[in-house]
Amino acid sequence: MKGTIGIIHSDESKQGITHDFFASVIEGFRQECNENNYNIAFLNSIRDEKNKDTYLEQIKENGYAGVLIACSETNAEIEELLSSDIIVGTVDKDYERVINVSSDNTEGMKALMEHIISNGHKKIAIITGDDNLVCNMRLGAYIKACEMHDIKIDDDYILRGHFRDIDKAYYLTEKLLKLPVAPTCIIYSDDYAAIGGINAIHSRGLEIPRHISVAGYDGNLIMSQLEPRLTTVYQDTGKMGRSVAKRMIEGIENPQNVSYSTEIVATTLREGHSVGRVYEF
Repeated sequence: MKGTIGIIHSDESKQGITHDFFASVIEGFRQECNENNYNIAFLNSIRDEKNKDTYLEQIKENGYAGVLIACSETNAEIEELLSSDIIVGTVDKDYERVINVSSDNTEGMKALMEHIISNGHKKIAIITGDDNLVCNMRLGAYIKACEMHDIKIDDDYILRGHFRDIDKAYYLTEKLLKLPVAPTCIIYSDDYAAIGGINAIHSRGLEIPRHISVAGYDGNLIMSQLEPRLTTVYQDTGKMGRSVAKRMIEGIENPQNVSYSTEIVATTLREGHSVGRVYEF
């Protein structure tokens, strides 16, 4: 083996490697590393009397060739690592001087909005995720699509939730359904959160898409098996993982020619059966 590349993984939902987005990214990353004779190793994120080493200290002590930051949070240890001379790779981040690969969040949301609007919807709500780069890019695309189609942007239709938070999505969906003029379609931050919204809709005896339409984001495999099949945007997370690994390895082996430009991986609209036709007069 040529060396080892470390991985820092944590997420706000505390789901660890079971988080399907990160799990798929990391698996693609592992495959590309192994095919190029590099091992991977997870860094220890537990801090106690026996494990005090920072991420940077762990990397130097173990002689890792580089590190992938596969997490949704930034803290002092991450900042320390970013300011070091270690080759760093990320996904869906806007850090300076790192090798970043991002999903095309803007075009993905644009395609989803065009599909929803083409089905006659004008009262479109969005339950977005946390205040971060990914969510803000998608929200920006949502707003731009409304403006392009002369759809009035109703502040009551834009709600801030959390990624993969079923309970929060349930609560916010109920809030939308209680409005004097309820939306005809609700977009969720991710397919997993959409489960909470679907449950809230069903609890009121409403049918999807007969009474209200819903859409997700991510292309979660489990949700694609349900009926009505969820309309969503598929992100090629495996390709994202492979791409960041390939570029990191190129940077490790040719440090004078490291490219820090962000690579954008295309998304795909998957038209399910959860967005129905609306006729408004």
